[in-house]
Amino acid sequence: MPFPTILELPPTVPYLNANGHNWAAFAMHLQEAMLARRQWDHLVGTTTHPVPKDAANPTSSEHEAIKAWEREDTVAGYLLSTRLPDWLCLSLDNSTSAKTQ
Repeated sequence: MPFPTILELPPTVPYLNANGHNWAAFAMHLQEAMLARRQWDHLVGTTTHPVPKDAANPTSSEHEAIKAWEREDTVAGYLLSTRLPDWLCLSLDNSTSAKTQ
């Protein structure tokens, strides 16, 4: 059974201050929350985008795995963005994955 999608981080994850002076607390609480949500691997890049054996003709299970990975990666990136300063989010807008963010 899949986990429900959590679209908010708990209040224990602080917003990253623009000057970064709370980086240590932010990073620790973000990691804890993302581990609990099973999305930490997307942020650190240990869960990689699935690649079909035949890129021109992916199987239905490969297609579903790709869609599921992309969905989880999007959620991980979104959750991260909710705690970053606006100027930083805007600079990450073209990132293709949560890891590159």
